[in-house]
Amino acid sequence: MNEVQRGVPDQIRGNDVVRAASLLDGDAARLVTQKTRRAVRDAVISTQEKRTRQRRNLGLAILGFVSMLVLLGPAIWDWG
Repeated sequence: MNEVQRGVPDQIRGNDVVRAASLLDGDAARLVTQKTRRAVRDAVISTQEKRTRQRRNLGLAILGFVSMLVLLGPAIWDWG
C-alpha cells in the first residue's frame, strides 16, 4: 500500500517531502535530510573552491605585476 523502496537512497520520489513533513514516514524524512545535506555540502565545497581559485588568480596577477616592475624598472629609471 504505502511501501517504501529500499536500497535506492539517491533516488528521491516526489511525494517524499510531503510524507516527511507530515511525519508519516521516517525513511522519507531521512532521504530528504540526506539530499539537503548533500546539496549544502556541495554548495560549501564549490564556494571554497571558488574562493581558493580567486585568491590564486589574484596572487598570480600581483606576482606578474611585481615581476614586470622588477624587470622593467631599471629601463624606466635609465630612460628618464
